Amino acid sequence: MDSNDKALQAAADSLWKAQQAVKRAEQKLKPLKDAANELEAQLLEKMLAAKLESVATRLATISVKRTQFAELFDDVEFFAYVGRKKAWDLVRKQPVVAACRARWEDGVDVPGVRPGTRVDLSITARKK
Repeated sequence: MDSNDKALQAAADSLWKAQQAVKRAEQKLKPLKDAANELEAQLLEKMLAAKLESVATRLATISVKRTQFAELFDDVEFFAYVGRKKAWDLVRKQPVVAACRARWEDGVDVPGVRPGTRVDLSITARKK
């Protein structure tokens, strides 16, 4: 085994140890995050019931935040509208990977789409 292999193994071990430390820290944080999320849900419910948009204390101001989003409840009607009005700006221009992959596996080309590959690492624990 040359020094390059040993350096790669040392780097792999360091990455493994760092990821395990992150997992342990996240497990310790989970109960705190869960408690904070529960308190947030309770406060939001109480503020909405009281018709309050904001609560100010000595420590912080907490305000109700509303975010508008598009909820697709009738896809047939939606896509009929898009086609009729040529309103393609309403549609996200992103192919469904699973559908493309199924076609590629069957030898079918999808015009305008080509397979891409993301490269990253897979880390598996050794059995002791």
